[in-house]
Amino acid sequence: MKLITIKRLLPIIAFALSKFSYSQEVPMVPRPVSGMLQYPNASDATEWLVNSPMLYNKRVDMMVSAPPQPLPTPNVELPTIDSVWLKDNADLPANGVSNYDSSKAENGVTLLDLATRSILIDINGKVLGKLPIGLANLFPDGTMLGAIPPVLIKLDSEMNLVWKIWASPHHEITTDENGSIYLLSSEEHDFMGLKVHFDLLKIFSPEGILIYEWHVFDHLQDVVKVISKSAYLNTLHNAYDPEKEVSRYIAQDPERFFWHQIPVYSDTTSFEFTHLNSIQVLPENEVSKKIPAFKKGNLLLSFNPYSCYGILDTATGKIEWAGYLPERTTLHTPLLTATGTILVFQNSTQSSLWPNKKTDGCLKYLHKIIPAQNPSPEPTPRNWVSITEYDPVTNAKVWEYTANPKESLSAMYLGNAQRLSNGNTLICTTNGDGGQVFEVTPDKQIVWTYTSPHKNLGNNTPLSFYRAKRISFDIAQKIIPGFKK
Repeated sequence: MKLITIKRLLPIIAFALSKFSYSQEVPMVPRPVSGMLQYPNASDATEWLVNSPMLYNKRVDMMVSAPPQPLPTPNVELPTIDSVWLKDNADLPANGVSNYDSSKAENGVTLLDLATRSILIDINGKVLGKLPIGLANLFPDGTMLGAIPPVLIKLDSEMNLVWKIWASPHHEITTDENGSIYLLSSEEHDFMGLKVHFDLLKIFSPEGILIYEWHVFDHLQDVVKVISKSAYLNTLHNAYDPEKEVSRYIAQDPERFFWHQIPVYSDTTSFEFTHLNSIQVLPENEVSKKIPAFKKGNLLLSFNPYSCYGILDTATGKIEWAGYLPERTTLHTPLLTATGTILVFQNSTQSSLWPNKKTDGCLKYLHKIIPAQNPSPEPTPRNWVSITEYDPVTNAKVWEYTANPKESLSAMYLGNAQRLSNGNTLICTTNGDGGQVFEVTPDKQIVWTYTSPHKNLGNNTPLSFYRAKRISFDIAQKIIPGFKK
């Protein structure tokens, strides 16, 4: 079996976060839930982990009457490599910065997320601090949340452990204004003769108590109805018919749906289906006056391979609205901006989810189990990255950044974009040459660039970034000893 490359595995092992106190529109029992877990009554955490159904991503009994319970804390220590990596910050020189225009760039501290650990740099490229967690989220009181796979970890401002739980997240962890924690996980099911990983949304209280789950597998017909209208699937010969089984629709061309072979928690060839890769908890916004699905507290989700994003109402368990990209491209971090637009990082994209079609053993296995009944021509490849802003009411494109020439900027698997308070956009890309973060103005002028000058431990390859974001000086002062603006 062909294992996925480290580059493609990196975002899967992502993690992070928490905020302050708790109360908001997070559904609690007995509001509708997709699957509330019945936890085992094991006092010994080690014994629980060994026998845990969550460890193997298996479903357990439904529960709607008993109150939510905390997950046992796993006996997992911070990896030694990260402890070593944290040392000698002051000895790293300030470098990697170019194109800096101090009159137009937003001065601040940039968090470089490496998925399993993180770096904080100033505007001149000086390393201010390192964090032993990936997908780190930093809060005004100096506390931080992140992950050391597969554990979700909360630290205080001096990096002392506050709590840790076994959460098995991938790609995204975020919080709402009250500190409730939202993350993506997955579970394996037997489906159409295959072992398939389906996404799973979990919501925890600020104290790490699981209070809600939404399973893609439980809502498969609704999810397929949404993605079937995307630029990637609308070229299939037969449109999706909600009155028929999902499997009939998929069997037309199974390699359009099953990808990213993942031999995790399984000794057999395993595939992935939806590949959700980001969550935004919607804030108060003006769009909700025109589109009710945009109400505060609903979740904006990214359907990475299917060129679309949708809004989940956790109270109904339904995708109440979807936005579609005009061409087939994978995507990262669609975010509702303060001005009511949706900013999307659109990757460069191959025509097929299976780039080595002639030699890939997993693909041959897939077609052996589900022979393609009516395959359609593959979409045209897209050899460039764009950061595009859409009006969700009209679906019109209102702004877009591409490189010049546009094919000079590519990123197949990772990336994100953040709209800054000064109106500029911070963009993070990763390709074979390592990671790069840059800031562009509304008129598309690059006013700050950081190209990674550092190497990965062990293999001396360029350091890549999962995501990057600008954080406030106030937060930086809480967690970086001696830091001054």
